Amino acid sequence: MTLRDEIKKAFGENLLKQRRQASETLEGVATKGNMTLRYVQDVEAGNKLPSILTLIKLCDALNITPDKLLLPVLNHYKKLKKTRK
Repeated sequence: MTLRDEIKKAFGENLLKQRRQASETLEGVATKGNMTLRYVQDVEAGNKLPSILTLIKLCDALNITPDKLLLPVLNHYKKLKKTRK
């Protein structure tokens, strides 16, 4: 798996975790974020990585700050970086 794929997977897993903690549905996030249900599903599945604008929309839809979505991914990246040296 490429580093990019690992990051997409980690981001998607964290998005799912944050969505569940917010007791929000996929449909709710899609509607509140003005994006398609399929897109949100793809991000959660680790198939897509959102742009900064979409990241902001996701955070707004979940009523969270960007660090909630990004810090766990950054920590995962740092672990990957150490193991790939």
